[in-house]
Amino acid sequence: MGKVILQTMDYSKFKKLKGNRNVDPIRVQRIMESIRKVGYITSPLIVNENLEVIDGQGRLEALKILKLPVEYIVHDNIGIDECISMNIYQTNWSDRDYIESYASRNFKSYVLLKELMDKYNQNLLILATAINKRLKWDSKMIRTGKLNITEEQCKEAVKKIEYAMSFIPFAKKRHGNLTKLLQALIFCYDFKDIDNKRLFEKLTEYMPIMTPWSNLDECIVSIEEIYNRNIRNRVYIYTEYRKLLENMNVGLKERLERLNEIENIEEGENEND
Repeated sequence: MGKVILQTMDYSKFKKLKGNRNVDPIRVQRIMESIRKVGYITSPLIVNENLEVIDGQGRLEALKILKLPVEYIVHDNIGIDECISMNIYQTNWSDRDYIESYASRNFKSYVLLKELMDKYNQNLLILATAINKRLKWDSKMIRTGKLNITEEQCKEAVKKIEYAMSFIPFAKKRHGNLTKLLQALIFCYDFKDIDNKRLFEKLTEYMPIMTPWSNLDECIVSIEEIYNRNIRNRVYIYTEYRKLLENMNVGLKERLERLNEIENIEEGENEND
């Protein structure tokens, strides 16, 4: 027998689930526009016995503004884990949503990452490069709560991010994607053969004539060209970058295989319970 669909106009009875993502005002606006155009096609909220919303926060806000009745289904004994599980292989939640959710429940690594997100308001790709010397995050690791970063990594990341951001006033929109520039500069910061003081002096001097870039490869090539101006012992920045990329791809494959092994073990244990 299916669950009973209930209906109410008392919006105040519903509560926000701790750890759930914040409601996106743009999403609420889109839901309202859809209702106005084609009418409200009912889609019940999913709530637990405490009337905490597991699925349908945006719909609830839209219906509240439009003063329309809310349909909902109560499922006992479900919470944030089920909420995350419902969204983990969908596009409804972004990586930022998962980070904020785990941080709100005091997962240490996520708290540290959120502090950097809030402090610098930079693309997550930049934080990935600064924290773990990788050019992107492993979304599956973030979404399953298995992210692992340390305070020491974050302290080092702060130095790299602030160094890279010091170039922003000299960058022009015509050059290329700013995120790629910051990623490239963070990579250069860690390259032992680069004198970061020289890099700053050269780039700030020659950036107005820097070759425009459309991706990270081209950006690093442009930086290499400028850094090696009037220098006897050329530094091969792009070569080191390609090595990092190859190692990163190997490491990512190994981590994904390990995650799958852990999931299979956990599923087997659950079946035996």
